[in-house]
Amino acid sequence: MKSELVPNNEGRRHVPLADRILVDAEGLGQLLSCSSRHVQALDASGRLPQPQHLGRRTLWHVPTIRTWCAAGCPARDVFEPDDGTVHLSEGGDS
Repeated sequence: MKSELVPNNEGRRHVPLADRILVDAEGLGQLLSCSSRHVQALDASGRLPQPQHLGRRTLWHVPTIRTWCAAGCPARDVFEPDDGTVHLSEGGDS
């Protein structure tokens, strides 16, 4: 089922949240069913994939977030968003 663009109150087209490529903390919170404040805390603690910065805006790549969720939501230091793979640290010396 293809999503339709829906006009918003200002007459511009609104892209449904699930179809966006990049989302801010509020949008990511909606996707993850949590608050934007919790998203910010997860990001600060390194538990989310690395966000992108567009000017002053901090945005997350939705396909990367979906891959991260499918991988079990690993910490940033074991998740490699560049190629969408998960690398589990072995512990000990590397």
